[in-house]
Amino acid sequence: MRKVIIVFIILFTGFIEGLNAQNSITVDQVIYGLMGPTYRDGSEGLGAPWGLHELAPHGVPSSYDWCDGARPGTWLSNSAYEGINIWGQCYIPVEGTPVTNYRVQIRNMISYKYENNTWTMIEKTPNNVGGGWYHEDFNTNNITKGNQRKESAANGGGISATMTVGHTFHFWTDTWPRAQMPHSAEAIYSTFEARLLTDSDPNVNLDNVQLYAGLGMDAYTTRNYSAGSNERITSLAIGRMQRITSSWKVLGMYLCGSKSTTFTAYESNVKSRPLPPGVTNEPFMSVISVSAYQNSVKLYPNPVVGGQLNVDASALIGSLSLSVYSTTGEKITFQTAQGGSLIHLDISNLKAGIYFLNVINNKGMNVNQRFVVK
Repeated sequence: MRKVIIVFIILFTGFIEGLNAQNSITVDQVIYGLMGPTYRDGSEGLGAPWGLHELAPHGVPSSYDWCDGARPGTWLSNSAYEGINIWGQCYIPVEGTPVTNYRVQIRNMISYKYENNTWTMIEKTPNNVGGGWYHEDFNTNNITKGNQRKESAANGGGISATMTVGHTFHFWTDTWPRAQMPHSAEAIYSTFEARLLTDSDPNVNLDNVQLYAGLGMDAYTTRNYSAGSNERITSLAIGRMQRITSSWKVLGMYLCGSKSTTFTAYESNVKSRPLPPGVTNEPFMSVISVSAYQNSVKLYPNPVVGGQLNVDASALIGSLSLSVYSTTGEKITFQTAQGGSLIHLDISNLKAGIYFLNVINNKGMNVNQRFVVK
């Protein structure tokens, strides 16, 4: 009996260590991962509704179609491919980062398909995350330029890695064979979580770290693709780069239907079916951007009645640029102001509907909030 109990404890402990607590993400945050203000400017042929990175990644050539922001790939048109894989990448922004003694932790890389009115998991890697360092422009294969380690269940699980200037940390679900491409699926949703850790100096202020991560999905000719082979790879999509902090950040990517040409079409498509596991349905006027500075800007009244939107920017410093966008990506108004104050926006010319306010300061902060005009 004692042996049975011991074996049970060992098996139960191993089971627990294979699972990590999964944080949730709002449906608006999922949508923000691909589309919505701030929009790309169209310089690579990709403007609205595709989202601009919160800060531009360092060292990515302007000729790369994802250098400025999110972009679609083959989307769900992948009849010639049998394997699918979720991946991510971490970049220091072009402005650099004042703190270098830190680690980025990755866990809970999961993919689902929506088919026959049901969300079904097709890929899950709580802890078995693979990764390596590459030159920022990916002109060489995986090279060792930092320290990577497994993180204990007590510390959240997954893996963590240091970052090196001039290199990106590229990571993926390290399970074989790859997940089966769901050819008949109505939608595919993928997600992972990331946060910052201290490295050799526990006193480092992680609030000063500037690190951004994005999510992508690829399809493979076969489920046993190997690097250097003649097998084909195609990109389904690449998401918006978002800032990573010391709190767990959930990134999500949702592919559905055909490639949407407007924000509202994509939003309606996403919200037309039950939400994937781990995705919550926040109130209609919930914040769409999930940048680390989001709570620094408060809007009221919301909905707006009377032609004036108050923007409480008392928590910000420096000069600010404020732009109002329609849901189709059209910039409607623009003005400048100083942080540390209450700003009054005249929106008396706006028709009833949904709009987005984008606030940028000269320190690299980028906040997007949604408001409604009655």
